[in-house]
Amino acid sequence: MCEGLIASNPARMIRLPASCRPYPQVWTDRRVAAWRREGEHPTVAVWTADQLAEFLAFARHDRLHVLWQLIALRGLRRGEAAGLRWIDLDLDRRELAVNRQPVRTPTPT
Repeated sequence: MCEGLIASNPARMIRLPASCRPYPQVWTDRRVAAWRREGEHPTVAVWTADQLAEFLAFARHDRLHVLWQLIALRGLRRGEAAGLRWIDLDLDRRELAVNRQPVRTPTPT
């Protein structure tokens, strides 16, 4: 064994608690009413098909309408959509490559 090297990785012995993953909840009429009344909303919420159609119709003249459609209909995350560049799009093949996403890091104090 060389000086300064250890035989095993001590991090292998660490046991982390199971994470609590929030499950998506649909924006039902009851949840929408609670949100309007009290500001209460699920951690992860998804629209119904009717709500999505209403949003896309409302945003049809927005300059980012195609991006909203892409996010809604192809399941892109916000960060993935924000990281898109023209070079990631191949119109001839009708392909889009999601290669990066911006990440916000805290500023040191």
